[in-house]
Amino acid sequence: MFCTAALSLPATAHASGRLPIPPASEEFTSHAACIAALEAHYREDQKQATQKSDGVGGKMPEVELITDGVTRLGGDSARYGTTIWHHHLRIRDDLQQTETGHNYEYRLRECEGKIMRITGEDGYTSSTFEPLPVAGDQTNNNQR
Repeated sequence: MFCTAALSLPATAHASGRLPIPPASEEFTSHAACIAALEAHYREDQKQATQKSDGVGGKMPEVELITDGVTRLGGDSARYGTTIWHHHLRIRDDLQQTETGHNYEYRLRECEGKIMRITGEDGYTSSTFEPLPVAGDQTNNNQR
């Protein structure tokens, strides 16, 4: 089965992987307390987001947050879903390129009444490569 699936992939397929996290649940004293916990997770995740910046030794980390925030679905239902991407850029002098590794954490937290259910996965994609910027060339400096 694995060989068949591998052979049917298009030639442009990139290596990636994902690992589901075990589902979990947490009970709060009330639905309002569950909503407050969702909002607290949202605030904490926002603190992680960073822009690409020069790092030490040619490494430039970046954390990207993708979310719609806390969504109230009506009644006693609400959810907060987020994907946090970690991009790790390093200069590859041997290739005259920058290499960026990518991994992510996806979490979906759902409140039904006073119970929060948590599901998600962790994963990664292949590294991407870009030419090193040429001194004085502003073409690639603001892309990403």
